[in-house]
Amino acid sequence: PRPLAAARLRVTLSQRRHLGTVDAPISAYGAATKAFIDSFKNRRLKQYDPFGKISPVNPVPDLMKELNERPYDPGHIVDVYTKATAMMEKPDIGVLMACLDALGNVFDPNSLWATADRQRLVAFKKFKYLIGDLIDRQAEIQDQHVPRVLYALSCLQYRSWQLLPHLLEAVDRRKDDWRMEVLGNVIHSCGVLNIGCNTGPNLSHPTAGSFDGLVERLAVHLCDRYLDATHGSAHDWAQVAYALAMLDLYDIKCSQGYVLPLVVGKACSYLEDSDQLRDSGWTQYFLYQTLYGVDVEKPEVETEVKQAMPYWMQQQLHLEWLPSNILLNGQPQGADDFQLDIEAALKRTGYQGSLNCSVGREFDEQHCWFASHLFDPDLAIEGDCMLPLEGHIIKPGGFQRMKNRMLRRFGYTVVTLNQRQWDKFDPDHKDDQVIRIMSGHRIQRSGLSPFD
Repeated sequence: PRPLAAARLRVTLSQRRHLGTVDAPISAYGAATKAFIDSFKNRRLKQYDPFGKISPVNPVPDLMKELNERPYDPGHIVDVYTKATAMMEKPDIGVLMACLDALGNVFDPNSLWATADRQRLVAFKKFKYLIGDLIDRQAEIQDQHVPRVLYALSCLQYRSWQLLPHLLEAVDRRKDDWRMEVLGNVIHSCGVLNIGCNTGPNLSHPTAGSFDGLVERLAVHLCDRYLDATHGSAHDWAQVAYALAMLDLYDIKCSQGYVLPLVVGKACSYLEDSDQLRDSGWTQYFLYQTLYGVDVEKPEVETEVKQAMPYWMQQQLHLEWLPSNILLNGQPQGADDFQLDIEAALKRTGYQGSLNCSVGREFDEQHCWFASHLFDPDLAIEGDCMLPLEGHIIKPGGFQRMKNRMLRRFGYTVVTLNQRQWDKFDPDHKDDQVIRIMSGHRIQRSGLSPFD
């Protein structure tokens, strides 16, 4: 007889059609080879091999390396998170925070991505899974990582009421340990998310209680501890001033006097000439908006804030506000899905207003704010994308809060629509909401509509 090694399996034509071509040799020792066994598998079954790849013992280093390959691509970052959930039954908390941190950096204030891109990301199912995993594992977030997570949420403008109380409790408890740069960034992040302020509804913690006045406590602590030291930069101090302006905390005091003039003066002390001011980036926007805010809202510290900023600096900011695109860089007018959805409802109902129209006082030489939708004589419709607080309590973000106050000071009636509520409506309900708003303010239709 022929040796076993030379044996071949012969099948009929009908068997070949079912199994495929089978001519794999058998091992010389009588044990079937993998190729021989695979030759009998249905082709569809070959697509799944549970033992084809063995996961590494610790996949975290490989995931971190892959994350750093394209940290500027939101899709790649989400794919890394998806891979982590597939490789580990319980994804590493470090990987989860790294993914959120990377997404926050992608959409930071210097981002080239449009507002619509951020809106689509936070509405993406896998992003919500990432936030859900962080909520479930929030007890594992160490205190030193809290400022980065808070900053990422502010960049994404994603105010999760389930996650933020844990972060704010750590911020308040460890405020004596933060460096000036970190403390300033935390204050600004709270300002963007409109949390920890003195008025309106706020977040609360099961053991720490309400976070009312948190930003005021942090700002007072910042001045008492770092005002006489050379810590931070012009940007670090200017963002604190802008956060206080957003939250309407103009008149809070520390042991040395009013906080806002001291913070503005500290920021200006790092800028020695016009070239340094011109190259300071966001510092210009923060300082001028703070200065304009006190000029419009007339708090008690108006005079002190203006005196804290040198005249040459005020003049340069005023002259370069529009020519150097300080305003347009600070308030980009890019694609916004929520704004376009409101515009579509306005068109369906026959109303037409000014889109992204600059507004200000009658005697202003130049404007500092844009109204989303403006209607004659005095109606402004704004859109806010912040998630509601616990109990479905609607509260706008810090930027929108300051903008609404400014528009009212300019004489406009402001109607703010929340995206989370708006998205629950079908087109008919959206049109009904628009008609109710317009008829309540006696706004005339500009043309024919489907209701005419």
